[in-house]
Amino acid sequence: MKFFVDENTSPRIVTTLGQIFMTHEFVTPEALDLTGASDVKVFERLGNYGFDAIITKDKNQLANPHELQSLYENGIHWLGYKDIKGLGGVPLMATVTATLAGGLVPVLKHWSDRPRCYKLMHGGREPGQRFKAFDVDTQHWRTRGIKL
Repeated sequence: MKFFVDENTSPRIVTTLGQIFMTHEFVTPEALDLTGASDVKVFERLGNYGFDAIITKDKNQLANPHELQSLYENGIHWLGYKDIKGLGGVPLMATVTATLAGGLVPVLKHWSDRPRCYKLMHGGREPGQRFKAFDVDTQHWRTRGIKL
């Protein structure tokens, strides 16, 4: 699978995730010349390039119906995580790495053919503590929590 790591996430995570999930590809905005592009333009380009998902801290992409519709129509799954206030440097990178790597394992196990949204959580030992899944309500362009 191809994952786009949004520009609000350190590009250093791409190498680490690639070493953990060797059968998957992780790409930065710089590699696709998408730095500073609008979210809708990014989603369209990702769909054209055959990406499966975006990894981001931008939760507003789910709150904006136009952006959510663009994600869905371009076949892009949304994997988001919360910003971590008060951390920097190595502690921040370690926490983000653990959140993404720990969350991706159960997310990949429950991958859907249609675009879905996943909120990845910091910490937690059980799969249900590492992510929450949401389907897209295409009539109202909003997310709806689901139990997996």
